[in-house]
Order: sequence, then C-alpha cells, then structure tokens
Amino acid sequence: MNTIRLSMESRKSIFRIETLSEEINPEWAIVFRNCFKDPLVDYLENKEKNRVCQLLQGSSTKWLQRSAMQASLYLPLASNDEMIREMIAHVLKQHFEFVNTSYSSVEINGEERSKAELYRLSYPLQLAYLFYLRTEDISQFSLLFTSASSRILALWEKELDRVRQKGYS
Repeated sequence: MNTIRLSMESRKSIFRIETLSEEINPEWAIVFRNCFKDPLVDYLENKEKNRVCQLLQGSSTKWLQRSAMQASLYLPLASNDEMIREMIAHVLKQHFEFVNTSYSSVEINGEERSKAELYRLSYPLQLAYLFYLRTEDISQFSLLFTSASSRILALWEKELDRVRQKGYS
C-alpha cells in the first residue's frame, strides 16, 4: 500500500478482504477499494505529506453522520494500528469542534431543529464510545467532548420539552 506505514496486521486484513471480495465477486472488490481502501490510503498519504486531510469534508450534520459512519468502518483495525487510531481521534476532534462552533447556543435565531439534524448529532457520541470499546483509548473524552456532549444533550432536552408542550408522548 504505497508508502503508508500501517501495521502488518492491518495490511494483511485489508489484503485478505480485497482478495476474498475479488474471488467472490469482482464488483465487490471495486466497492471495497472505492469505499474503504482508497479513502484510507488517500487520507494517510496526505497526512504523511503534512497536507490538510479529512475523510469527508463538510459543515453540516450530514457531514457528522457520514464521516462518523465512514470512520467506524476502520474501527476493527484501530485496536492494532496507531495511524488508524490517530485518524479516528482526529475525526472525533473535528466533530466536537464542529458541534461546539455550530451549536454555540441552544437557540439559533429561534429556529427549531429538524428531527434528522438532532438524530445526526448522536453520531459523534456513538463513534467516541465505539472507539473507546475497540481501543480502550480515552483521549477523545476531553473537555471538547464534554462541551459538545452538553450542547447535544441540551438540544435533545429542548426538543423533548417542545414535543411535550405540543402534547405528544
């Protein structure tokens, strides 16, 4: 895998998956390369060259959801590979910074949040927890995490209150 310094176990796992998918159905190998291998290699190569890099770029709750889902694909390799752990930790940091910046207050111009937007805010929290379960790393549970979590919970609580006031259960 080019100049990327993944652990031997990660390289073997990726090779095995790619080989098996090629044997079973060549189209699966294409999907695997496009959705898993190529984004990982691109990310790590750009990081190695000190370029700004993200798995997915964006500035919306859709970005939170998509990038968390994409990063979660690499969780099985994270426990044995420092570079992948760093990549996921970086994604989590970006998520928490985004939440803290974009949701600096519960009310933004008095607008209500859509249920989809509120739902997507759960993805960084879920990824942080799954990352911990896989790696036993607690570095993502920083003050940044605490602040973002508090904002998310405040938004959810506000939505619950709004729903209760309308008489829904």
